[in-house]
Amino acid sequence: MAASRFAFLTEAQFDQLLANGQRSQVRSDFDPLPVVKLFTPDAGATWLLGGIDPDAPTSPSARATPEWAFRRWAA
Repeated sequence: MAASRFAFLTEAQFDQLLANGQRSQVRSDFDPLPVVKLFTPDAGATWLLGGIDPDAPTSPSARATPEWAFRRWAA
C-alpha cells in the first residue's frame, strides 16, 4: 500500500489508481474505468482519473480524461 501525497485522494483511491497504472504498463489494451472525478467549479472543467504512472506516482501528471470525452466514449 503506497501513501498518497494528494490531499484530494483517499489511500484506497490512490492504491486503485496505482494498480491501474501498473496494469496499463503490462497490458496496452487495458482501459480502466475512472476511479476519481475532479472538477473546478470556477473554470467549469472536470477530469476523470483512471490511473497513475507507477514510475512517478507523486507526479501531478496523473492519467486523466476530460469528462466530456468519457461521456462520449461511454454513450
